Amino acid sequence: MIKFLVSSTNEMRLESMDDVEQFHKQIQEEAEQLGCTLATFSWAEKYNKKLDETYYQVKYKFIFNKLADPDYPLDHIDYIQKSRIVEE
Repeated sequence: MIKFLVSSTNEMRLESMDDVEQFHKQIQEEAEQLGCTLATFSWAEKYNKKLDETYYQVKYKFIFNKLADPDYPLDHIDYIQKSRIVEE
């Protein structure tokens, strides 16, 4: 069975507007390296009253194949998560 990954939508939390701008450039380069299209990129400033902190919600979407006419067999994307340090 051949599988074609069509798109991937992701949501991130970033701490500053500088981080948002830097991340936008980073994922544009990543899309080019992966041979896909950065279809959407949006951000929203959020405020947590309880913790008195501002952060940014970033959403973006990569398009890998056309649904009706896919070109590249690709069945998944590998996500790497940094390990968390647990203090005892």
